[in-house]
Amino acid sequence: MRSWCAESILFLVLGFACTSASIAQSTDPLEEFKACAKIADRDTRFACFDNLGERVLQEESAVEKPTPEIVAEPEAAATATDAASLPDDLGGSSFGESKDNQHTGLITSCQESHDGRLFFFFDNGQVWKQVRYDKLRLKECNFSVTIMQDAFGYKMQIDGEEKRIRISRKR
Repeated sequence: MRSWCAESILFLVLGFACTSASIAQSTDPLEEFKACAKIADRDTRFACFDNLGERVLQEESAVEKPTPEIVAEPEAAATATDAASLPDDLGGSSFGESKDNQHTGLITSCQESHDGRLFFFFDNGQVWKQVRYDKLRLKECNFSVTIMQDAFGYKMQIDGEEKRIRISRKR
């Protein structure tokens, strides 16, 4: 029994090391994703996907994204300027003593999680997740929002919409 356990652990470690080495050589995330998908061992495959996801998120946050040039009505330009006011400590582990409980931000992309809830990626690198499963119909994920704090946590309202979405900060 012990030799089977030791062999399994050795196989996992070697598989992970080989996968990490092949991924480190590849620069295309799609190719890295395909390499992870080809791994037969479930735990090693999941570790590969986790490492790839973490690395991609770190690379995205390290690269400063240029502010999109807005060619629209003056109101839209004012909204985009206001969107930069989302503080870094918003949604942290402790609810600050801030008297201002409304903040605006710009969502640049969305991604559906395994449980059907959405992750919202903001222009400043913050990642928030939808708390309750409510199917949202979004044509695209590039819009300004207002985040409000209440006694139960945070709610997000898409500018121009009435519905509020309960969210929590993940990163």
